[in-house]
Amino acid sequence: MRICSRCVLPETFPGISFDSEGTCSFCKSAADALRDDQKRSLEKRFLEAIDRVRGVSPFDCIVAYSGGKDSSYLLDLLVTQYDLKVLAVTFDNWFLSEMAFSNMRSITRSLNVSHMVIRPPYELMKALFREASQRELYSRKSLERASTICTTCISFVRFSCLRTAMEKGVRLVVFGFNPGQAPESAAIIATNGALLQALQQAVYGPISKIVGNAAQPFFLEKEHFDSKSRFPCIVNPFTFVDYREENIFSRIRQIGWQQVTDTDENSTNCLMNSYANLLHYGKYGFHPYASEIANMVRRGRMDREEGLSRIKPPEVNQIVTTVSKQLNE
Repeated sequence: MRICSRCVLPETFPGISFDSEGTCSFCKSAADALRDDQKRSLEKRFLEAIDRVRGVSPFDCIVAYSGGKDSSYLLDLLVTQYDLKVLAVTFDNWFLSEMAFSNMRSITRSLNVSHMVIRPPYELMKALFREASQRELYSRKSLERASTICTTCISFVRFSCLRTAMEKGVRLVVFGFNPGQAPESAAIIATNGALLQALQQAVYGPISKIVGNAAQPFFLEKEHFDSKSRFPCIVNPFTFVDYREENIFSRIRQIGWQQVTDTDENSTNCLMNSYANLLHYGKYGFHPYASEIANMVRRGRMDREEGLSRIKPPEVNQIVTTVSKQLNE
């Protein structure tokens, strides 16, 4: 299988083509010179959003908190650098690492952050993950940045946090999707009822075909879409904050985060992640994070060898075996 000579995208990636020198079409069209200006513009918009929400409700923002390295760093960033009053919201998908929960307790205590856990029935999530591993729930185009399993889970995280924000009157919802998981276009989104309804339907439709209305309590409902209150703004600061893993690890260890040993190199919080990536790679021939890793390589924020090492399929290890057994019991 051919890999782009300048970045990390394989010939199996959707919409890609190669020239005679082995350079992919995305590298040819990338406008890298504009990116630093875009980052400065996005951060300015974020600061303006903070000014609008600060002090409006008991919490300035809600943060989707998984206990992993990225969300732990994000929580620290919002509290210590931007001085925001944060409600950390954890969606427990039943496959989070035990050490991730230990890190959640340590970090929220260290930062004096309020913490809320949303926990659906185990059988609901098991059924969804099992079906997502076997069915075509979403179009291939929608899976460029996440596997079917992770898309299903992230949908619950996203909309349960939005629902909590609507019900508590919080106007800013912050997600820490790292540069391997989310496009820059998702950096700052001013939402409204019609937009949220369209976004939710795209992911909730396939889910409801499997479990009916059992998932509804974790998504928005008619009264949320019809709400007369202000809809929250969605922000992903990792699109404009400098993302360097060595700095992230260094900082979060200072505030009590411990290196996770019960997952693997694919994730620092979720046992499901490596299993999902393995299935995705085997089915589609590319890693679901390849697109944004390629962007980091193009921008010099990661060298090509490191980028290539990130998009190899995970080894079939004990974690993958354990997850597979749980789903099929």
